[in-house]
Amino acid sequence: MYVRVRIEQGIDSDAIAVPQQAVQRNAGGGSEVFVVKSDDRVAPQPVRTGAVQDGQWLVTDGLKAGDRVVVEGFQKFAAGDKVKPQSWEEADASTGTVEPQSASVQR
Repeated sequence: MYVRVRIEQGIDSDAIAVPQQAVQRNAGGGSEVFVVKSDDRVAPQPVRTGAVQDGQWLVTDGLKAGDRVVVEGFQKFAAGDKVKPQSWEEADASTGTVEPQSASVQR
């Protein structure tokens, strides 16, 4: 007789999760995301990533609650450009529903 068990190993109540596509690699091989600052300008932000869970990177360092992260449209802007942020929605393939996540950017 075999049993499959799923054990909760730990809970990080301060964890910040971002979609995998939001995390880019810089020229030095480090991880970074683009964040939209209060003046609606895009700036690269170095981050430290942890494990991947449910298709999202757990960011352990570099972001704080309330940061607006660019998820798509990277080819449409350069660092320092002024953008018009829009809410980003990810389609859940299993249920067909759409869930709001982070912010994407369009010029």
